Parts: sequence; C-alpha cells; structure tokens
Amino acid sequence: VAGSSTVFPVANAWANGVQNASNFAITIEGGGSSSGARRVCKDRADPDHVDIGDMSRNWKNSEALLLDDGYTWECSISKIRVTQLQVGTDGLAVAVTKGGRAHDCLTSAEVGGLTLAMLHWMFTDWSNEQLESYGVDLASVIPNDDGDGIKEWSDLSWACPEVPINTYGPGSDSGTYDFFGEATLCEDCFAGEDGYDPEGFPYCPSDKHSALEQLATEQDVAAFIQSQRPLNCYMHSESDYQLLQWLSADTGGIVYFGYSYFAQYANLLTVARIANDKYKGVKDTADARVEPSTYTITDGSYSVYKRRLFMNVDNEAWDRVHPFLSFGFSSAGQSMVASVGYVAVNTALLSKMKIRIEERGNEEADYVSVAPSSCPVGAELSVVPYINQFGNPKVNYTCSLCSLGSFKSLDTPTACTSCEPGRYTDQVGQSTCSLCDPGYEALNGTSCRACGVGFYKREAAAASCSPCGAGTFNNRTAQAECAFCGPGYFAPEGSTKCSACPLNEVAPAPGSASCNRCGDGFTTTQVGSTACSRCRAGTFRSNETQCVHCAGDKTTAFQGAVLKSDCICPAGKYLRDGLTGDSMEAMSSGTCVECSDGMDCPLGSDLRIWASFLAGAEMEPEDQLFPLLQPGYYSTPEEPMQAYKCGAPSHCPGGRPGTCAAGRVGIPCSCCEAGSKFEDGQCTPCGASDSLLFIVGAVVMAFAIPTFYYVMNSPMTSKASTTLSTTMAFGMTLTLLQTVGLVGLVSLSWPSYMKPFLDFVSIFMLDLESLNFDCVGMASAARYGISVMVWPAVLTWLVVCGLLSKLGPGKMHFVGGKALSTLGQLFQIGFTIIAKTSLMPFMCYSHPNGKSSVLRFSDVICWEEQSGHTDMVIFGIFMTTMMILYWSILVWVTVEAPKRSANGDQGFLMATRFLFFRFRTDYWWYGTWFILRGPLLSLPVVIFTDLPQVQLFVMTAVLVTYMVMQLTTWPWKTPLINLADGAMSMMFILLLAVGGSFLDSLEGEARAAASSLAVAVLGILYSIAFVLLCLVAVALVHKTAMGSASELPILTLGRAPSNTELRQALDSLHTAYEEAGDEIIEAAIEDLSVYDRRMLATVLTTLAPYFSNDRLRLMRRLSVSVTTSQSALSGGKSPTAADLPSQAEVRKLLQELEAEEVSSGSARKTETAESDPAAAETFTSPAPPNRSLEVANKRFHEKMQSASV
Repeated sequence: VAGSSTVFPVANAWANGVQNASNFAITIEGGGSSSGARRVCKDRADPDHVDIGDMSRNWKNSEALLLDDGYTWECSISKIRVTQLQVGTDGLAVAVTKGGRAHDCLTSAEVGGLTLAMLHWMFTDWSNEQLESYGVDLASVIPNDDGDGIKEWSDLSWACPEVPINTYGPGSDSGTYDFFGEATLCEDCFAGEDGYDPEGFPYCPSDKHSALEQLATEQDVAAFIQSQRPLNCYMHSESDYQLLQWLSADTGGIVYFGYSYFAQYANLLTVARIANDKYKGVKDTADARVEPSTYTITDGSYSVYKRRLFMNVDNEAWDRVHPFLSFGFSSAGQSMVASVGYVAVNTALLSKMKIRIEERGNEEADYVSVAPSSCPVGAELSVVPYINQFGNPKVNYTCSLCSLGSFKSLDTPTACTSCEPGRYTDQVGQSTCSLCDPGYEALNGTSCRACGVGFYKREAAAASCSPCGAGTFNNRTAQAECAFCGPGYFAPEGSTKCSACPLNEVAPAPGSASCNRCGDGFTTTQVGSTACSRCRAGTFRSNETQCVHCAGDKTTAFQGAVLKSDCICPAGKYLRDGLTGDSMEAMSSGTCVECSDGMDCPLGSDLRIWASFLAGAEMEPEDQLFPLLQPGYYSTPEEPMQAYKCGAPSHCPGGRPGTCAAGRVGIPCSCCEAGSKFEDGQCTPCGASDSLLFIVGAVVMAFAIPTFYYVMNSPMTSKASTTLSTTMAFGMTLTLLQTVGLVGLVSLSWPSYMKPFLDFVSIFMLDLESLNFDCVGMASAARYGISVMVWPAVLTWLVVCGLLSKLGPGKMHFVGGKALSTLGQLFQIGFTIIAKTSLMPFMCYSHPNGKSSVLRFSDVICWEEQSGHTDMVIFGIFMTTMMILYWSILVWVTVEAPKRSANGDQGFLMATRFLFFRFRTDYWWYGTWFILRGPLLSLPVVIFTDLPQVQLFVMTAVLVTYMVMQLTTWPWKTPLINLADGAMSMMFILLLAVGGSFLDSLEGEARAAASSLAVAVLGILYSIAFVLLCLVAVALVHKTAMGSASELPILTLGRAPSNTELRQALDSLHTAYEEAGDEIIEAAIEDLSVYDRRMLATVLTTLAPYFSNDRLRLMRRLSVSVTTSQSALSGGKSPTAADLPSQAEVRKLLQELEAEEVSSGSARKTETAESDPAAAETFTSPAPPNRSLEVANKRFHEKMQSASV
C-alpha cells in the first residue's frame, strides 16, 4: 500500500490490526496521492507496482477513465482496472506555531481568524493587481498594508506584529497540495486551464529548499530559517513532520496539512478559524469563521477544506487485499479511522463499500458509450440498443439520414430537427427546410397547399395561413394579402366583405374590426361615417339621434355636452329664477341675464349656487360658479347683483358679494369700523389723541383768526414789501396745493406711490377725512355739515374777536375796514375750498345698479333722504349761495373801485385792499377774475362725475384760458409771482395730460413711463410751492418796496435800471423832444406798432402824476430842504428855520397834492396812505417844523422808490 500521506495513518493502523490474521506481509508507504495513483497503475510486473494506491483526492482525467458503474477506473496507460473505496473524510487545518507572533495575530480580537481571500493573498504567486482583477478586495484583506512590498502579519491589522508571513505545505505529489490549491487559489488557474492566468504557490529557490531539507537538528533548522530563509516564499515537503519542524522554528510561518496530523500536535499549534469568503477580509465578511474539528467536519459546517480519502484496489489483487479491506471496513477498522483523527464513513456509504469488497470489484464494468464527435450534415445521432459481452443491455450510437419533414444543418452529433411550421422537406437527408410561397402553407412539413378564402399568408416564412384580420377581407384563394375595409366600414376576423357603420357609429380608420358607438355628446349625420362630431357648444345629446340646442341664451361649458342640465349661462351672464332640486327639469330651469358693470360672471354663473353657498353649503373653489365682484365694487350678500362702485378701489377688493377691505364696513365699504380710522391705506384702531384732534384744531383756528388779523395789519407787515410778499407768496402756495387737491378729485388710477403726494394736499382742502374724522363717529352728512359751517363760524368768530378787542388796549382794537379786509382775505384764500365743498353734494357718481353716491361720501346715496343726502344738498345750496354772494360783492367792489379811489374813499379802499393790492394798478380787476378758477375747476367734477375724460378736457380748457390771460396781462406786481403763476398753470396742464394715461389700465413700461412723468410734474409743482415759501422768508428780511428798483434781482427776474440811468435817459429824451418839430414827433408816433403804442401810453400814464406842476414845485422845495439839511448836518450845525419851508407851506402843498392824486385815481397814493395809516395821520395832525419836513422828505423819497419796475 502506498500513496497519500494523509491516508497513510489509516492504512498503517489497519495493517497493524490485520497482520496477525493474514498470510501476507503488508507494506505501508507514503509518497503522496499522485504517487499512489501512478504506482497502482504501473504494470504488475513492475516492482514499483502496488496493490492499493492511497489518494486524498479524486482521479484526474489524465490518470484514469471512469467506467459505467461509477466506481471502477481504468488506468489510461496500463489499462489496469481498479475499484475506488472511500475510507473516510478529512479536513485540512491551517495552523501557526502556538505562542508565536502569528499566533498573537490570529487570536487577537481584531482578527480572530482568516478568510479564503486572506489565505489566497498569503499563498499565491500572483501580484496584487492580478488578485484585484480576480475580485479580491485588498482594501478589506490587508487594510493596514504599509506598501513595502513584503507580506507581513501587520498588513492584516494594526493589532498584528510586523513579522513576515512565510508559507509551508506539501509538495506537488501530495493530494493535499492539489486539494488546498484548488480550494484556496483560482481553481481553473491552478489547474492550468486554457484562457486563465496560471497560478501557483510562490516556491522558495531550489538551493535554499535543498539546504533546508538536509538540516536535521532543530538548532540548525532554526538558525537557517532566521538568517537564510527567503521571505514570503513557499517551503514544501512530503513529510508532515518536517513541515512541523520548520514551522516551529518560524514564529511568523503558516502551514496547512491534514486535520488528523494537526490533532496529534495540537499542543504545539494554533489552528485558524476559516470563513468561506474568497473576496473580503475577516472584518468585512458576512460568513462565519469555523474552526476545524471532528464535529465541524462531520456536520459539514467546516466545508471549506473538507475532503474524501480513497483507497484504489487493483482488481487482480482482491485475493491478497480482501482480508485487509474487510478488516478496515469492519467496526474495528472504522474505529481506527476515527482514532487517527478522520471521520469514518456513514452507514449507507459503509454498506456500499462492503458490497464492493465482497463482490471483489465489478468484472462486468464496461465502458460508457461515447457518441461520435460529429455526424454529417443531414444526418442525426441515433441510439442503437444492444447486449454487451456480459449479457447486459447497452446502447450504441450511429449517424442516420434525417427523415421527411426534418433537417440538420450542422455536423454535430445531435438529432435532426423537425421543420418549423410553414417549412417543409420532401426528401430525406436535408440540411434545411424550404419555405412555402406566399399564399400557401406547409402540410405536415412535407408539402404546400393554397390558403382558402378569408385567409392569407403574407410572408413565405409564416407558419400557416391566417384568417383575414379584423377590418380586412379576402374573397379568393392563395392570397398573400387581405384588403382593408375603408373608413366608415368594418369587418370581423375572417370576413369576405365589409359592412357600413350604422348611424351614430363610426370607423375612423381603414381596417376597423367593428364600429365604435358615438358616446354621449357626440353624433353622426349618416351611415358609414368615419368620425363622431362633438355636439357644438350650446347643444347636447344623450339618447337623442341628433344634438339638441340649449334653450334661450344658454350655452355649454364645452363641446360634446350630454345632459340638458349641462346648459348653463355664458360668460358675462348669470342664471336667474332657477328652480331648486335635483330633477332634470329643476336643474335646467332659469333665465340668463346680462351681468352688470362691476361684476364678473364666469361661465356657468348661477344665483342658486350663491344661495347655497350663503346658506353654508360646502363646495370646492372650482364649484363656486356665481357672479363675483370686480375690484373696486361692492354688493350686499342679500342683493348680490346690485353692484355699487366704491369710493376708492382699495376699499373693495372684489370677489364674493359683501366683501370689503380689512376693517371697512357699510355700503359700499365706505367707512372703517367703529373705533378705527383709515390711515396708510388701511383701517387702524383710533388712538387716544385722535378724538381730541378736532378740539385742538378748533382751538388753533380760534387763535389763528385774530392772529391773522394782527399779523396782516401790524406795523411790520404794513410795509409794502412784507405785505405783498407774504400775502402773494403764501396765497399762491395755497392756491397751488388746493388746485392739486382738485385734480385729485378726478377718477384716475394714479400709481400707489403717488397717493402720498395727493393725500398731502387734502389738509389744505379742509378734508376732514384726512384728519381721521372716522374716530369722531359722526355720519357722513353730519361731517359734511360741519365742513360747511366752518366758514360761517369763521365770520362769526371774527365778529366776536372784534367785539372782544374793544375790551383791550386801544392798539388792540379791530378797525372796521381792516377787519373786512381780513375777512375778505380769508374767504379769498379758501374760495377754492368753499367752491369744492359747496358743490360736493352735487358730485354724484353712478353705480352699476342705477343709484349714485356722493363722490367723497360714497355711503351717501344721492337723492335718498334716509342716507342724509337731502341735508347735504341743503347745506350745499346754503354754501353755494354764500359763495355766489361773496363773488357778487367782489364784482361790485371791482366796478366801484375806480370811482371810490377817485373820490378818496379811504374806508372803501382799506376794506377792499385784499382784492387789489397784489396786482398792478392797470389790472386791478384781475383778482375778481382769478378767484373763479377754483369753482371752474370744480364744476367738471359736478357736471361730468362719471366722465373723467371730459373732466380732464374741461379742466385743461380752464387752465389754458387762465394761463393765456395771465401771460397776456402779466397782472402780478412782482415778476417772479407772474412767472410762478404761469409755470404752475403749465405744470397743471402737463399733470392733466399725464393723468389721461391713467384712464386706461396701463401695464409694463408704458405705465412706468407715465408714472415717472406724473411724479416729475408733481415734484416741479411742489418745488414751485417751496420757492414761494422761500419768497415769504426773503420778504420778511429784505424789507424794500416789492417790485421797486431796490428789490432783489432774483425777485424781479433781473436787475432794474437805477434812478440815475432813468433820469439820464429822460433828459436825453427831453432834449431830443424839444429839438424835434411836431412833424417829426407825429411821424415817430405813426411808426409805432400796437404794442409800442400801448407801452408808451402805459409809461406816460405812470409818469404823469410825478411831473405835475405842483408835484414838481414840491419836489424842488423838498430837494432843496434835504440838500440844505444834509449840508448843515455835514457841517456840524443844525438847520435854521430860514433854511426850511414853513409848516403851513408844507401842509398846504401836501394837501393840494393829496387832493390831486385822489381826484386822478392814483392807486399808489391811496395804497400807501391805506397801508400806512401812521404816515397819513402825520400829514393831518400838527407837528413841529423839523418833524414835518422829515416826514415830507421821507414820504417823497418813498413815493419815488415805489415806482414800478
């Protein structure tokens, strides 16, 4: 017996147990599995031949051929037959020296075992790149690799020592070597299969291997391994003991051998627990790490290195080996298998082995019949049964021609294939099947026949004739195609003709199998139709033969309506008087009515839906089909179609009836809730100070009126410059702001950011809404009444103040004329406000429901007594009467002024001073004309309340008219005021022109451009107001006669000629005039244009009073007096009485001059006397001579200085 060193212990144990009872000497030898296979197959005459060859692996195909019984093998060369017996099961053990450095690694908590992938990396001669291409995850196998190119235990884990890994194992003659290599390395690569990279163990150099094998003592072995052994290479030996000796000297070495041998030296070795994972390392594998033992090998859990052990018996040696094997497979022999560390065969396998022993092999084992490697094209492999030499049934293989209806196109040893459906062969031995022509089909694979009517075959390769598909027909035989039915016709499968579709059924395309019924809402007009037509919008159909029109103006939301109830009102109309209920009659009832202005009636609007919604019915937004309000409109939930136009679009967001902006209530969202006010575009709670605002305002007004009287009539303001500047500039500023307020009455969609500009001026229009009047809690009519009564209250309070002034010192007493002038000035400043307020009840804008509301009080319904409009009309008529009376008085005053001035009526001139003092003397009437601008700008809003286009046109016409008149007359005394008035008119005209752009809903760049222009124009207007206010400040500092030669150039729009320049010009003109004859003068006057003639007349009229004989005489006397006085003063002495005119002479001359000026209508004399009573009184009361002379001189120089620029 010879062979595997693994089987050697079993064979040796059996030999020892059976030798005493045998007549033969038993020799047991090792040598490895390959040696055992080779020696049992040697010629029996060869001394090296053995009776039993031990193997720890199975036979290789190159060594022997397996016969048909599955356990008899015939040697490839010697043809010796052997019987294979399994004597047990073994497992390989991978071990390291106990207590060594490798032991520390394998037993650490971080490692605790190995995987096949880790062993592959240790024992292969492949590079890391080849391992990774095979699929080994080196990042998992050697996560701690230091990259030095040396395989070290520390590469496996940081817990392992940095010691080289040296591998040990059997040589290539050992079955253990083959088994371990196939199980650990790439099996096909290790076997040297074609197409695979060869793989093996990394053998150490042969000289080093030979040197190590020759060493016998442990000291020599240890010295060699520690100093001369190459790193990481594979040291092999057929002696397990020698491997154990080498491993013991190498603390970093690792070895594999049979588990039974490991078990004998378990006290010296540490076995590795193995996980069956060929790709991952021990930390990442999902497989269990199993330690080899008798139990794990028996139950199969240690499957990674489990192997069978065989004895192969020469069938000629049964007589000699029978006792040996009988003992081996007895109970005692199987106990020995277990005693040497192997697993004995199980009961079933033991029974089979005993049968083989008792039968002494199988003499009738025969070769397995092998089919020929090829059969000719057109021939198939056939199985031919026969009885072999032992009388046993067997089969043989031969090649036969293919029968009819079959073929074979390859020379492989396979059966012929039946022709596919549609193909045929009419001869034997064919390599291919033929196709039947189109229109014909194969019959049993041997012939072809024609397709019948209603059938066709398009492709020659088709399996059989097919019935004409649905939608096609055929009325002839042997056809390759069926004809399609045309659109509007149909045919079932296998038809021989087509039929037309009936009414309300269609076949839209050629080749229809059946007609499709037109669904509800669709119809056809004739048989054989190709398409169903949708019932047009406004019609419906369910079971009717044709589409039915909806009743009245109703339509449908879509084409193809089905039911009568699908008929609904079109967009822009709503359903009225519809019956309630779920019946078809109720759902389709009702009449469509036009949607009023301010309402959006979407398609299908129905008041029944609104009633249900109002009653609390829950419905999705898309089902809420009822009329909705447009933004800027309001209606009550109870009367949803009675739309009101809101006073401001922001008050009414639109949507469902009854919807107001947050906090607003009333019809139409006219006011904020009680206790709140409208501020910054929304209703906000009233503060504690809001209720006191009007009380404070009344108190301020009470103090402002008498203060206005005293300021306007004080000595400081009695100066011509201050009076004119403060009054004209301040009045012009108020006029500007009030005119902006009038423009704000026009119904335009101004940009939101312009609202502050327009709201700012509301306070100057005495708009009580801007003063948070909501917090007072009064009705609109009452608020309007208060705004009307402000003016009678002003009149009354001024009278009261006049009476109260009598209780104070004399200088505080009101003067009647001055009081009347103050009252006229107040009414003149507020005339635009009075006009707007008096006309407010008549500014009624229309609602879509036929009613109308007051423009500024939208909750007041015009001409409805219960809303308070009647009271407002009464107040309006009262205020209009007061306004007309006031203007009538102004007209009378304007007509009377020249006559009263000529008569020297100082009281009249003092009382009417407010009307004339701002204008040039020749245009004294302009104030009466100018004051009408406010009412004229308000009238378009009254007359054309619902026509903003006409309002803009009329306002523009009024402004243009006034601007032309102003530019023609240049009426204001101060040039700057004239310029400001013209510029204001122009800016207002531009503002109205830009405002016309907001009559339509502009969007995008057009709206942005118009908005920018409007803001620019308003900015210029406010800039003009600012300049005028600056003029007031300048006038209070620069106290010269307004419009005189000493005025600032900026106010006179340039420097005025000096007195010297004018005098020299007059001298030259006088000399030329004296030298010229009458004819020359007449000719010069004749050549003057109309404008030059008027200018000359104006100059002569202006100069005439200054050059009268009496005035010239007075001027000479006063000039001499002044010169003498100044000379005396410069000489250091006082003038004497002889140097001065007598007091009587001065008084007489002045009185004569005064009478002359009054009689000539000189307004300047009158204005000066009226504006400076102290000076006038000086002329009429006794005074010392010196004082009279000073007054006279001063008076004369002032008159000269006040000459108009």
